[in-house]
Amino acid sequence: MGRGRVQLKRIENKINRQVTFSKRRAGLLKKAHEISILCDAEVALIVFSHKGKLFEYSTDSWYFPPSLWMFMKVVFEALSLAVSPGFHAMVITGLLSLSSSLLWVFPFSIHIP
Repeated sequence: MGRGRVQLKRIENKINRQVTFSKRRAGLLKKAHEISILCDAEVALIVFSHKGKLFEYSTDSWYFPPSLWMFMKVVFEALSLAVSPGFHAMVITGLLSLSSSLLWVFPFSIHIP
């Protein structure tokens, strides 16, 4: 018999919330790896913690699909319209960090307007 359904609501206890985040993040990364192997799919995964820390996975550490760049462009445009202190600023910081590391990998082939 399987486990019961988990009620999806915010975990109030800070320690339990962090433990759950770490375990679920690890499970999500494992599933991303599994689907890339089983289905021969290109997978890119970006996760931000509540503190804005970036966790990422891709099938090849030097390759990110062009659709990821499209996603980043849309996020930049949306956040540039209404940037407020807090989460939006952390997301922008994380994306800037990610984009700068990717631009180092692809200095001549990628252009983000």
